[in-house]
Amino acid sequence: MHYQESRGLIVPVQIAGHPALELCNTWAGWDEPSTPRSDFLRTFDHVVVVAELAGLVDSDVADRLMRRTGREPAAALDALDRVRRWRRDLHDVVLGQASAATTARVADTVAGAHAHRRLRLDGRSGAWSLTGTDLDRPLRAFAVAAGDLLTSGDAEHVSACPGEHCGWMFVDHAGRRRWCQMAVCGNRAKARAHAARARR
Repeated sequence: MHYQESRGLIVPVQIAGHPALELCNTWAGWDEPSTPRSDFLRTFDHVVVVAELAGLVDSDVADRLMRRTGREPAAALDALDRVRRWRRDLHDVVLGQASAATTARVADTVAGAHAHRRLRLDGRSGAWSLTGTDLDRPLRAFAVAAGDLLTSGDAEHVSACPGEHCGWMFVDHAGRRRWCQMAVCGNRAKARAHAARARR
């Protein structure tokens, strides 16, 4: 199964192994013509839920963002559009398919997101957190995660599922994983190959 339900919304199952890639995996069929089922980010609330499931916003922030969506529907649509456009840019950068302009946009968004980080100290230890509950909070959270991915060794181990209407990405350190989920894309490919052999 490629999807799950959370907060009453249908969103992708998270299989990527990194929160930044979970954003890219809200689109199915990257190199194919789009269909009504291609985009899991149908509303801004879907963005919030995906970020929450990826561990990038907590439930309190998610609640506040979803309430704000109801109060500011036009602004929420604009924020959704920004996330969708940046998702495409990030996808291309991670797979090494980006133009110089696309790479610059991703880098600028990551840098801008870091400007909203604050170090919260508890004695001699601390943790980074993002501030604010404006509608760009999920995008900034994904951008910070993307910066972490792109500056780590994980970036060299990202693969894309070759399944039909898929293209979901995942971290594959062992280099042996082909499918996003063997039970979904892998079995579908096996079934198509078996049918083709039967026809021959």
